[in-house]
Amino acid sequence: MKNLGADHIPRGVAKEHYPVVMGAVFKTLKDNLGASFTPVVQKAWKVVLNIVQETMIGDNYEQKEELPEDEAEKLLAPEYPLE
Repeated sequence: MKNLGADHIPRGVAKEHYPVVMGAVFKTLKDNLGASFTPVVQKAWKVVLNIVQETMIGDNYEQKEELPEDEAEKLLAPEYPLE
């Protein structure tokens, strides 16, 4: 998973992109699982998505090039933050 995160850097993926993607995954799960998306299931998915995010970011972004700030500003904020 850490290597997968490192592979994303040359493709222009910045640390700031991860919460957006994880928020989209969470919203997709919530929208599609309906009543099955219980508070326990929600909490489990938040844990999983946070582990994925933290592992993929890891120390991969230390002293690495990221997208220019104006590009990062074009991103949409996640509707369902993982915090």
